[in-house]
Amino acid sequence: MTGDGPDQRPLRPSRGAAGLRLLALLAAIVVGGFFAVGSGLSIVFEFQGFGTPADDPRPAVIARQALVLFLALSVPIGLSRMLYPATARWWPVAIGAIAVIAIAAVTLGIVLGTADGGTA
Repeated sequence: MTGDGPDQRPLRPSRGAAGLRLLALLAAIVVGGFFAVGSGLSIVFEFQGFGTPADDPRPAVIARQALVLFLALSVPIGLSRMLYPATARWWPVAIGAIAVIAIAAVTLGIVLGTADGGTA
């Protein structure tokens, strides 16, 4: 967006709009953090056999929680990319790292779930 003057400088958002952008980003980070901690704990408990009758990790539960973990961490990154496009140049690296963590959790769940003769 550019101004109407001859210098064509970009328009700056008002203080209220900048505050609302920051508030939305902070809320996404806090909510995403809660979901990330919850899904991480769920993955750990699933690996330990907490609450399952056969004490075998269920790959479907681990895959679902890995997806929640991926979304909980990548949604705030995507939102920061949308709200602050000039300052969020690192987002592909961060989303790639989050994807690797989620894939590793799913892979470990499948390997641990089938290593001792459990069903996949």
